[in-house]
Amino acid sequence: MIRNGDFIYIDALDQLGRNYDEIIREWKDITRAVGAVIVVLENETLFDSRKFKDLMRRMASWGR
Repeated sequence: MIRNGDFIYIDALDQLGRNYDEIIREWKDITRAVGAVIVVLENETLFDSRKFKDLMRRMASWGR
């Protein structure tokens, strides 16, 4: 069971689904609905959900 604050490490992004839509759906479910962090070891520079959370917080503060 994945819980809020858990870290999920996967080898490659394609392990989340068979196609683009499935991968996006799983990513959103795990990171938004559950509140866990996903790190894709194949390319941590691009696929680390902690970076997206920081980016979204910064973008939200720009509108203030």
